[in-house]
Amino acid sequence: MRLLAHIDPVYRKEPVEYVLNFISSCLGIKITRVVDEESYADDDVILVYSATIPSKLSSCKLVIHIHPSDFFTEELYLKRKSMPVGLKYSNGLPWFLFHGQQSVSAEGFPDVFATIFFLLTAYEELIECGTRDKRQRRNFTSSIFSQHPILHSPVIDQWLALLQRFITQRSGVKFESLTWQGSEFAFVVTRDIDTLSKLRDFRWGAFLKSITQGNPVQYLSSVNTRLYKRQDSHNNLEEIINWERQHNIRSSNYFIASEEAGDANYAIEQVAKREVISVMKAEGWEIGFHPGANAFQDRERFAMEKSRLEKAFQIHVQGGRQHGLRFNNPQTWRLWEENNLAYDSTAGFAEHEGFKAGTCRPFFIFDLLENKRLNLLEIPITLMDCTLDKYRQLTYEQMEEVCQQLLSTVQQFHGVFMLLWHNSYFGKDNIGNYHDILVRLVKKAQNEQALVTTTNHINSLWRARLQRLNLS
Repeated sequence: MRLLAHIDPVYRKEPVEYVLNFISSCLGIKITRVVDEESYADDDVILVYSATIPSKLSSCKLVIHIHPSDFFTEELYLKRKSMPVGLKYSNGLPWFLFHGQQSVSAEGFPDVFATIFFLLTAYEELIECGTRDKRQRRNFTSSIFSQHPILHSPVIDQWLALLQRFITQRSGVKFESLTWQGSEFAFVVTRDIDTLSKLRDFRWGAFLKSITQGNPVQYLSSVNTRLYKRQDSHNNLEEIINWERQHNIRSSNYFIASEEAGDANYAIEQVAKREVISVMKAEGWEIGFHPGANAFQDRERFAMEKSRLEKAFQIHVQGGRQHGLRFNNPQTWRLWEENNLAYDSTAGFAEHEGFKAGTCRPFFIFDLLENKRLNLLEIPITLMDCTLDKYRQLTYEQMEEVCQQLLSTVQQFHGVFMLLWHNSYFGKDNIGNYHDILVRLVKKAQNEQALVTTTNHINSLWRARLQRLNLS
């Protein structure tokens, strides 16, 4: 049996083949695109992306009709009018409605190819920029996601699960289950190390100013005085490593090597000398890259900061995440590719948790302007700590419910739960009882036998899987 794809040549070749390759990576079996002249065998399973099904395919074991829209045509592709015009549901699952969508037969599928491509490539952020906040991030409120409540569901993974069941039920073909070293799903704790000091040194000038402004107590609470030295709750790497060691966790920690004001309140060379860094390197914690706020579209700055980080820690970093989730499509991803980084984990909204890329699985980046797939793997964020309290202002009970719901969803689709939990959000000294949510979330993942590991390990496992299945 072969799994093949018949694609009408009117649709752009590279984007459609990128979608086919992603579907192949998730199903664990190669989908080969064939041309009209090639013969088809009776036991072939065919995905047809064309307005009509060629009559010569009628003898195949199974024909699956994906009813196309005009999204991938030269007339619409990468133009403003290619944007979705609405959201519809089939088989209980959502899909974006694009111009020219063919009517869907009872046995067919809507244009899920366009939906998959739209979500994986952050297409909206290139074609329709929308409003941006002070950090140059796409506002959730101006995104298509704010119009349609689908962020809590990995839309792509849902459709691929349906497609897989459909093929198995109709043809008997069975697919290899996606596992992570024998576990149903993976759980990754990452930390953007934005700050390593909450308290400031005492300054008489600042203290006198605070008196004139009527808030000397507030000022004194923010400094270390000579009379009373306190433990700085943000200077907590040792505490974190000890806690994670006790709970059998190895996290990914992304450090800033920028000297720009406002990026970090530490010098990377001084941090690298700390004993805790030697422990992290020796015992399996990942040290990764957190480019400064202005590096997301600055080639020279990006390369300089990466070089400085690697020199300080004497390592070669494999990946990381943009500071403040700052992102410019496709320029930011190009910088990661050009600097030989294997993975990025920036895809996500600051204002809302969930599956911005439509999937909880890794995927390779497609450069929309260069019209090609990169070797850069995106491992998208599922949940960021400050999203729940700072942006969404959820109650404690709501936070707990959201965390558990997302974890169950990732487990259901055998994906990766990517948690961004800053060191400044770690421990009761920083966030009080909110810390208990982290503890229970980790415990739940471990009780469900998740593979708890680093982001780079996920990167290595995914690439090794594709190579083993001849899908790389």
